[in-house]
Order: sequence, then structure tokens, then C-alpha cells
Amino acid sequence: MRLRDLPLGPQFFYILFFNLLFSLHSVQAAVSIFTDRNQWRQAAVTDNFVTEDFNTLAATDNVADTFELPSGFIISPAGPNKTRISGFAFSRIGEGQALQTFQTLDIQYSRQNVLGYGFDYADLDWSGATLSFADFSIALPMTTDADVSISPGDFAFFGFRVDSPDELDNNRFSIIITGYEGYALDNLTVASSVSTVPLPGGLPLFLSGLLGFILLRKPAR
Repeated sequence: MRLRDLPLGPQFFYILFFNLLFSLHSVQAAVSIFTDRNQWRQAAVTDNFVTEDFNTLAATDNVADTFELPSGFIISPAGPNKTRISGFAFSRIGEGQALQTFQTLDIQYSRQNVLGYGFDYADLDWSGATLSFADFSIALPMTTDADVSISPGDFAFFGFRVDSPDELDNNRFSIIITGYEGYALDNLTVASSVSTVPLPGGLPLFLSGLLGFILLRKPAR
């Protein structure tokens, strides 16, 4: 029996088409997580990194509104008077200033398409926080208390990478406070795509299915 003799109706091709689209979306949704900065940089599939260490900012206890830094990062606190630029113990992360907060933050990069973010953080030692974007979320690993004394366990790195920039809506992610938790954020780094956007992993599958559809529909000579 030849392919064109198979009893294939329009419903079959609709099912094939939407299954391939679903497969394409599933592959794009992959997120890679890292707790080591060097491994994150090596896996970021780009050489374009920008880091914000907050050292150009003056120490202040009142960072209430959305503000954009010269580096291109946009920080949006969830409410007033609970985010500050600190030079206290947390500065040991980057030997300078750090962003200290007791509330949810939206973090966005305003320039190129983003493939991933990485950052150092400290003093997440009580109720915790969750990193979230689109339909992805994960609890940040806890650290120890950096208020009393400094030790290597007070500071941690967290980074993630997506397969395609369009998985990060508006180049944005959030760190959502669980309960009433405070933490410090430093050396916030973005890995971005300057020109070409990598092909989604499911695209070859979709194209092969489309080619099969064309061959099946081609009339015999």
C-alpha cells in the first residue's frame, strides 16, 4: 500500500500539526539551573554579559519606586520603604554596595534579548523566597544569617538559562518573598543575545512533519 492510498482525512493532519506545535513549545520551555557562577557563564551560550554591582549607587534606606540603572537593569520593588542600597556586611559579596530588600522584586533588563540571569545573594535565612517567570518557579536555596558574622555559607549564587529569549516575557523575572524575609542581592548579571536568536530545539521536528504533510498531499502523476 502506498502512502497516498492510506485513508487519511483532514482530521489527521490537524492532529499532526497541533501535536508538532505542542512538541515545539515543550522543548522551548526547558530551564537550566545553576548554583555556580562559572558553570552558569559557560552554559549561557553567549559571550555578552553585563553585571550590576550597585557600587555606583549611594547608600540609602528608601528605594521605593521603579528605577533603571545605567547598566540597563530595571528594579521594581513591590511597595515603598522596604528596599535599600546597603554597605553593611552584605557588601562582602562584591566588596561594595548591595541591594537589600524585604519584599518582592521584579527585575528586568531593558536592552537585548535575555538568555539568562545570575546573581549573588545573602541573608536568606528565615522564610525563604521564590524565583519566578512565566509558568516557571523555584525556591531559592537558603543561606545562613549574615547579620552577626561573615562566613562562606552566608553567600550563594543562583543562575538560570532558557533556550530561547521569548521564554522570558519582557526580559523579566521576579524574586517573590515568602512570608516576611529579607535578603541582599549583588553582582546581578545578565546573559543576552546580541543579534541572532537560537533556533528552538523543536523546529526541525516541526519542519519534518510539515514536509511529510506536503508529500502526503502531493497528487500522483
